[in-house]
Amino acid sequence: MVTYENYHIRGGTLIQIGIGEIECSELCMRNPYCLAFDYNKKHAQCWFHSGDSYCGNLQRIDGCTHYKRIPCVPGTRGWFLRTI
Repeated sequence: MVTYENYHIRGGTLIQIGIGEIECSELCMRNPYCLAFDYNKKHAQCWFHSGDSYCGNLQRIDGCTHYKRIPCVPGTRGWFLRTI
């Protein structure tokens, strides 16, 4: 899993508020549609990204960490995945 400290991607789905980072990660790992997630430490928010948002542009936001489970292929968006 690749981690981007102080970054997030817009377009995620808010899954839960008031949970920890480890819980957020575990929820994503159990969900086959969760290809990446953002965790906002300041607000204890867990945001999932599926095929339509996980390869979006990273945007800087303090206190948020973006985790990418599946790498993006440069120049593609959505369901275009690299086999790992």
